Amino acid sequence: MEQSTGGGYLNVLASGDLEPGQMREISAGTHRIVVGRLYDGTVVAFAPSCPHEAAPLVQGTIRGGSIDCSRHHYMFDVRTGENTFPLPIYPAWKRAQVSDLRLPIFPVIERDGWIAVEPEPYQGRVDDDQENTELKDSEQTSSSRRD
Repeated sequence: MEQSTGGGYLNVLASGDLEPGQMREISAGTHRIVVGRLYDGTVVAFAPSCPHEAAPLVQGTIRGGSIDCSRHHYMFDVRTGENTFPLPIYPAWKRAQVSDLRLPIFPVIERDGWIAVEPEPYQGRVDDDQENTELKDSEQTSSSRRD
């Protein structure tokens, strides 16, 4: 079910339909997006295909704050899109060849019993220390839901 919440967000999945560690591939606008719930309850949204060789990430595994691609076990931080494995262990020359290997991340919030995403990915880089209202709102809503 896709329903506008205002501000560009679309309700895509009832909150109760996504347990910790689960992912679902959904449609939002013209994009296919994977929506997942981390084990701490945080809801995340990211592109459905691995940037390495386009494997379906919904077949992967959530590990901490990362998605582990089932094909070659490339891992991406689902909050920033950064490749967390194997890029950091590559020699410098190899890192330079694949430095643009990033997973597109979509703004996501959880409110009023719904998970809602913006149908366009973040533009540019999403950093851990960047002020990110959407992620903070999602975490606050998720933690208040568990209380």
